Amino acid sequence: MSEPTIPVVAVTILEDRASVTRRGAFAVAAGQTRITITGVSPVLADKTVTATATGARVLDAKCVRT
Repeated sequence: MSEPTIPVVAVTILEDRASVTRRGAFAVAAGQTRITITGVSPVLADKTVTATATGARVLDAKCVRT
């Protein structure tokens, strides 16, 4: 499992929520790799989580609360 530092690059504040965009680059080995982003809000709306990649395929993006 990888835990990269992915900085916040944009924030849009709305009346009852905020949209936060993080962007980062890092290398992963061939095969499946799980990326964990820590330090996000505990009230994150699960259905708003998205991930994109260049040169790789994203199989899933989800929020797991611990």
